[in-house]
Amino acid sequence: LDELKVYRGALTDAMVLSDYNAAACGITPPAPPANFNCVESGADASTGHLYTKLVGTAFSFDVAALKADGTVEATYASDVNKPVTVELVDGSGATACASRTAISPAVSQTLTFAAANVGRKAAAAMTVNKAYANLRCRVTDANQSPSIVGCSTDNFSVRPLSLQATSSANADGAGISGTATPAVKAGASFSLTATALAGYDGTPKVDSSKLAAHAGAIQAGSLGGSFGAGDPGTGVATGNFAYSEVGYFNFAANGIYDDTYTTVDSAGDCTNDFSNSPVGGKYGCLFGNTSTTNYFGRFIPDHFTVVTPVPFAAGCLAGGFSYMDQPFSTSLSASIEARNTVNAKTRNYNGATFGKAVVSVQMENNNSGTPIPGARL
Repeated sequence: LDELKVYRGALTDAMVLSDYNAAACGITPPAPPANFNCVESGADASTGHLYTKLVGTAFSFDVAALKADGTVEATYASDVNKPVTVELVDGSGATACASRTAISPAVSQTLTFAAANVGRKAAAAMTVNKAYANLRCRVTDANQSPSIVGCSTDNFSVRPLSLQATSSANADGAGISGTATPAVKAGASFSLTATALAGYDGTPKVDSSKLAAHAGAIQAGSLGGSFGAGDPGTGVATGNFAYSEVGYFNFAANGIYDDTYTTVDSAGDCTNDFSNSPVGGKYGCLFGNTSTTNYFGRFIPDHFTVVTPVPFAAGCLAGGFSYMDQPFSTSLSASIEARNTVNAKTRNYNGATFGKAVVSVQMENNNSGTPIPGARL
């Protein structure tokens, strides 16, 4: 026992002497980091950012062991290799780093630091297959007790590549048929759906400047309505809309879009466009339908209206008209308009395809709504 005490004392003295000699020779002994950070490759280890990522597209970033002053702890793992756990966690709110919820399915890896890494190392490529509006990177070093846990100072988004637009008004995707069903009255409610993928809970918007009517239409109608937030379980957002015209309409690329999902990156960590190709390592902040949609419709008039005032004058009805079998020597000339649910004229109710109905006319007294028996044109 006495010999063991002497041996332990000698060993302790040797360790102290070793540290003293290392310092005397200008060699800094290894030190644990005060924190960790995750930044884009080549960015400042303390203040660098993480850029917007795309769902299903592999990416990587640098992991840095930091001193208390924010500089890199270059001696980290200079004595022995140090494995750390790198994972992606929810980035919202002010929750303590160690208490943040890891995403599911988990995106995690073990990253092993060696002396040659001098406190900074690139993580292995990782891929996220769901959309997330707000994430952070978390690094856990369990090589000592208590563990050292650090989260990235910057948040980032993993966004969908696109939105796919569909509708309950889906009579003819080519926008040609004048008989296909379902038929929706102009101005009546129908649904538009924007589908991304699981995790997406954003709220799409409509760019009316990218709306076009069917071929041969006199004008494009107006589209009213809005989307609700996407269901994160399915990535589907649905809204109720109304189209003012007859026929069909569609959207050019990015007519249905989202410009707020990547808000945590909008101050320079993504570009103000729809690009799915990186420029300087940055993707576009926005995403939408990537090509022209099918046509939505078929929209038909809600009702017909006789335009007033209408004078009694010589018209196109040969032989005039009669009331209770008493003939009149002149004919009644009237203009009949196809209108939508808010009583606005639909200019696209014309031509052989969309304005082909034969309109029957009945007479009534003082717009009562009740036909006059025996009155005919």
